[in-house]
Amino acid sequence: MYETLTTYNLTAGPQLLVCYANDVTSGLFINMFLVTLWLIIVAGSYMIQKKTTGLPNFSVSLMLGSWIVVVIAIMLRLMSCGTEGLIPNITIAVCVGVALFSIIFLFFNNED
Repeated sequence: MYETLTTYNLTAGPQLLVCYANDVTSGLFINMFLVTLWLIIVAGSYMIQKKTTGLPNFSVSLMLGSWIVVVIAIMLRLMSCGTEGLIPNITIAVCVGVALFSIIFLFFNNED
């Protein structure tokens, strides 16, 4: 049975709505939020580069999206949901790993 929203003390702050959604989905909500945010930033950056310069660079868009998501994930990690943070350490590690991969991809990219 799912937890109800009435079990959370919403007077403690609006972040508990996100905690509730994350608890009900067993942690899937915040992971899908980070993936969606990453996709929006990468696609948006790529399209902006294409429109303004005419020469889009996917590796730069990938790096930009990855590092922005790392910063947001660290900020969300600081949000407290009960006894632990909103995001587990493994999710932070995956975000940092993707960001490091994007830097390696940028350095070895042959686009001009």
